[in-house]
Amino acid sequence: MKRRWLSLKQRWLAVVFLIVVWMALWGNIHLGTIISGVVVAVGITMVFPQPQVDRRVVIHLGFVVRLVARFLVDLVRASFNVAWLAFKPGPMPHSALVGVQLRPAPEQYFAMTAGLTSLVPGAVVVEADAENSAMLLHVMDIEGSGGALGVRRDTLALEARVLDAFASNNDMAITVLAALEEEDQ
Repeated sequence: MKRRWLSLKQRWLAVVFLIVVWMALWGNIHLGTIISGVVVAVGITMVFPQPQVDRRVVIHLGFVVRLVARFLVDLVRASFNVAWLAFKPGPMPHSALVGVQLRPAPEQYFAMTAGLTSLVPGAVVVEADAENSAMLLHVMDIEGSGGALGVRRDTLALEARVLDAFASNNDMAITVLAALEEEDQ
């Protein structure tokens, strides 16, 4: 796959953004902070060049609201469940590693799904294989999560919400075609 690196304009926008973040982290706007921010930002963009993403992310506002709302519900519910597990008397719950095979979608949606999965307490992505659209999750309370099937179902539902919220019609078509090709093999 041929990769195109960010244009000079985009690279300078990244440098400016990194300088702003640097100054926000230091909490002041002094000449020394600005100069060190420039050095760090240029260094980061030179050492870690970012490839250009070919796909444009489309924002479907209704689905984004649904994604955020459900994420917040999952976040609060999981936080209470983890807190309960920490304080309840008795044996610790069984944890497990669960493999989840996602749809063969573009990497950006895979990354969003993996990130949102890891942000919810009780499960963390241990291994992410974007090329094969597979994740390995460590689940803290496998019985409370509905077993391996429940974890897979919830992760696939999260991926569907991410795709509904951000995927273009072209990306959805690519995802469906790739899934059909995998079924034929």
